[in-house]
This record gives sequence, C-alpha cells and structure tokens, in this order.
Amino acid sequence: MKKTLAILLAMMMAFSAVALAVAADFDVTQEGTEYSVTSPTTVEFVSIPKEGGKDVKMAPQGGCSIEALYDGQLVREATGFATNGIVLFQNQGFGVDSDLALVPEFAFVMDYGKEVSFDTAYFTIYHEIKSCIAIPGDKQVIVETSDDGNVWVPVGDGIFYFNADVDEFVDGVDDKEIVECAVYLGEDVSARYVRYTYTFMPVPEGGYWQYHTNIYEWCGFTELGVATWTGGEEPEVLDAETAGKEPTEVEGSWIGDDGVETKIMTFVNNAGDKKVDVTVYDSEAYLESGIDAAVVDQYTATYSVVGDKLVITYEDGSIDRMSAVIDEEGDLTLGVGSDAVTYSPYEAPAPVEMSGVWFNVTEGVVTVVDFDTAGVMKMIVFEEADFEENGLDGEGVAMEFAYTAAHNHIAVDMEGEIEKLYVSYDGDNLVLDDKELPLTFAPYVPKAPEVSEEESSEPEEESSEEPETSTEASTPATSAPAESSAATSDDGGDNTLMIVLIAVAAVVIIAAVVVLVIKRKK
Repeated sequence: MKKTLAILLAMMMAFSAVALAVAADFDVTQEGTEYSVTSPTTVEFVSIPKEGGKDVKMAPQGGCSIEALYDGQLVREATGFATNGIVLFQNQGFGVDSDLALVPEFAFVMDYGKEVSFDTAYFTIYHEIKSCIAIPGDKQVIVETSDDGNVWVPVGDGIFYFNADVDEFVDGVDDKEIVECAVYLGEDVSARYVRYTYTFMPVPEGGYWQYHTNIYEWCGFTELGVATWTGGEEPEVLDAETAGKEPTEVEGSWIGDDGVETKIMTFVNNAGDKKVDVTVYDSEAYLESGIDAAVVDQYTATYSVVGDKLVITYEDGSIDRMSAVIDEEGDLTLGVGSDAVTYSPYEAPAPVEMSGVWFNVTEGVVTVVDFDTAGVMKMIVFEEADFEENGLDGEGVAMEFAYTAAHNHIAVDMEGEIEKLYVSYDGDNLVLDDKELPLTFAPYVPKAPEVSEEESSEPEEESSEEPETSTEASTPATSAPAESSAATSDDGGDNTLMIVLIAVAAVVIIAAVVVLVIKRKK
C-alpha cells in the first residue's frame, strides 16, 4: 500500500513539474530593463499564404517539437541552425525570381488557459545569414488579443518594432546568433489568447547585403511568451522613427483605380483622431460621370501609419494592413506586387457658382430664374406680352426653391423631390440640363427708362436761343439732335425685334420645362 502511494505521489509530482515547465515564469533582463516572462500553455502555428502564393512550413530542429517555443527552457547559444530547441519556418515559395507580393505571413496563437495581464511581447529569434535564415521582415511583429481565439483585436496600432542589431553581415564572420526581443507595448493588456504575426525579410535591391538573395526563405525562433516590466530602466515603445522607419504622410485626399472600382480616400488627422472617408464607384461609371456617378459603397474607418505600413480598422473590427509609399511624383501606392494600387492626389472639383438673373422664352411663356441669393433659386413665370411690356414688374407666378451646388450641377429641392440640373454655358447663356431637356437662359438686362417727349425737346429750346450771328452755324446744331433721334429709333427697333425673336424661342423651351416640372410633381 505504501509503495502504491509513493508511486502515485511521484507521478503527481512529475506531472506538476511538467505543468510548471509548460506554463513557467522566468525573469530576463534586456538593456538594463527587467521583465517577468510568462509562457503560454499551448502554441498553435498558423501559415498565412497570399492568394496564389505558397504556405509556410514548420521545421523543428535537433529532434524538438513546437513545444520548445513555450517550455521555458531558453536556448542561449547555438552551434548552428540544427541545434535542439530551434524551430525554423520556411517560405516554400521562395526563389530568386519570386514575386514579393506573394511572400506569406505566419503567426503564433498562444493560449494561456485564462486571462493574463502583460505589457510586453517576448520572443527570441535565431538568424544565420549564410544559411538564409533572417530576422522577421522590417523588424516588425503584429500583436493582437482575443477572448475566444476567433475575433482578434489589435493592441494599439497593432504593429510594433523590435531591436535586433543584425543589420550588417561580414563575409567570413560567424553570424549564428540568438537575439532576445522584449517589445514594450506601452499599455497594460489583459487577454487569454495572444497572437504574434510575422513575415519574411524581403530582399533589398542588389541582393541582401550582396551575399545571399533568398533571405526571405527562413525565420527561426526559440521561445515565445508575454512579459511584464518589473524594474530597472523604464522601457519605451520603439516607434517607426527610432526603428528607422519614417511614417508615410498620407493625410489628404487620394483617388485610385484598380480596374474594377474607383476609390476616393480622404485621410484626416484631427489632433490625433485619424479617420479615413472612402467613396467607391464603379470604374466605368466614374469614367463617364465622375463624382456624379452612382456610389457603390461609402464608409468611414480609422487608420494609423506605422513606418511605411498603413493600418485601416473598420467599424466591424476587421483590419487591413498594407504598405504605403509615396513616390517623387506625390502618388501614394498601397500594397505591393499585383495587389498594389496607386492613388493620385485628389482635389474635389469646386462647386459651380450660380449668380445673376436669367430668362427663357418658350411658347409665349417667359421663365425668369434668379440666383442672386446664395442657395436659393427664385423662379417667376410671366406671359410673354406682359414680360415684354413690364419686365420683372409684370404680374408673374413666383416660386422659390432651395438648392445645393456640386461641381457640375445643382440639386434643387422641389417640395421634397430633388431635381438634379447640370450646369454649363453656351457663350454668355446659361444651360440647365436634367439629362432629358436642356434649357437655355439668356442673361436678363433690365430695360432702360423711357424718355418723355418734353424731356427730349428741352435741348432744342436751349439751342433756339443762340445769337443771330450765323444762320449757317446754327444749322448743324438743330439738325444733329434729329439725326441722333433717328439713330436711336433705329437701334430701338433692332433691339425690339431681337427680343421678340428670343422671346419666341424661349417661350417654347419654358413651356416644356413647366410641363416637365408638373409631370414630376404628379
């Protein structure tokens, strides 16, 4: 009996020791800062290939398994990549001629079994450039948390940089090294599930340090966990500038076309509150009608820029991460390779300026539109004869409509029904077109006041009082007013004829407009 109890006790102690080893806490010090690290209970490796790309393959070394990443047994030294405790990850789509747009990502999903608190992401990486094993791309890790392991929320902006001083390679010098990374997040975080996402180091132009070109083939890790700062030097969040990544300035409006959709994206940074407004059009429709085309989608999201990475977070919690580069011409390119879309700086067209008084004559009806009051279109309809005789002082039917001006049209509110009238000019005339019936309005010029016969005869009386010195000299003086009067009469006749002709044409157009408005109201 005692022997049986001893065996059970030994088994329980052994099980407890294993459990403690799997979910162990250990202390580390990095650059004078002390941390307490907590290992997860399990780690799941996730390959994230791009569409058309290939998977990432896990390759534990020295007979170990993925458990080496969370057993709390730190690998401090390595004689090579085959050292027990190193777990390698291979981009199976690598090659000299590989499309960098297809370089995959990979992630570690850590389950702590219960909610834990931390402020630091902890992991150790192995690199050996001679064997094409490099640190993760751009020295970046994406940190996210989850309550259920399905819905993920980014910590801060999601992307964090880490110190890994391996930027230079000297041929002939042993570069086998394990680098410890304690990445301070700048805030206290609590979660059961934590996810770290990485990508592979891209190949710089001319080859990676002019040595091996397939550096995006492998990454190596030896330990994963979360940590809490406990003492020593106060840690700092390594920002993009410190990491040598100047943030891309994307503020402003941009327009891009991927062949299917045309997007206008407006990035606004209001005292740190960063929002992006997106309007989406069908590309063909936009080419035909510009911003007056039907809107396919319209939404607002928040965004952040970390180095040359743009992170857009949508209202449903989903996230897009893409590279963001502005070239010398000022164009913004989002994404890389076949997924890249180039956006040009966009300036919204200025709204049309509506002003002045205009008239149109159609079939005996004169319609006058007055835009002298901002945002208000005043319309008066006269009988042609009345308008000819009295102008705007005649007896007309007056209406008033509110309108808003866009870049090439005005949207008129006709008792709750919005009528879109496109604005253009034909010489000095104003053309309002609802895509069914263009209406041409001429500028309205008020009639000059009529001069009475008594007023026009006064100069003749004054001239008749000239001295009797020369009859010949007085002849031009008396005949000049007569000639001037005749000329004025001829001009008046021409103007009257022109007005009549314009009035007849305008009446026809106005009648059509009135009919159109009545039909639409019905």
